[in-house]
Amino acid sequence: RVGDAFWQRQGGTERLCPLGGADRAAAFHTALYRALDGAGAILHLTDPDVVAVSMSGRPLRPLLDDLAQIAGTELVCLTACGLSEILRGLRRHGAVLLRGAGALCAGSSREEAQAAARLLRKGCLARRFAQAVPGCRPLRREDAALQRLFYVTKYAKRKTGGSEPWGRS
Repeated sequence: RVGDAFWQRQGGTERLCPLGGADRAAAFHTALYRALDGAGAILHLTDPDVVAVSMSGRPLRPLLDDLAQIAGTELVCLTACGLSEILRGLRRHGAVLLRGAGALCAGSSREEAQAAARLLRKGCLARRFAQAVPGCRPLRREDAALQRLFYVTKYAKRKTGGSEPWGRS
């Protein structure tokens, strides 16, 4: 986001779109930026591993501690992508899977959104590998919640000097 506009990248080309742009993607992102006060970047991930995991329609439970720290015990996968459900997921976890359409990652800056995107890509790849390995399971919910609690109460505050954007916890 840059003031009253944002950069939109599609098919390898970038353009600066004013908030309230005419096409559907610009209008959708405009609604997200307006509702997520403090959002500096919202990324739409369409990597093959992310789309493959989103096709399942199931929540993504972390297999790795870094995804648990950022996202908590699970990332929801929305089948009916209403704006209010997407906003709830982004406020709570900073990312949300969209059934068959990849995922959205948000952050207070482009770097924060890109970090969440890297972890989500890694988490999706881990899930795809885990599906091929008998007995491989996600982190226990209690362990993931503890990882998230430590990240939110200790590391994120030390790193940023405050709490995370949009009151995520």
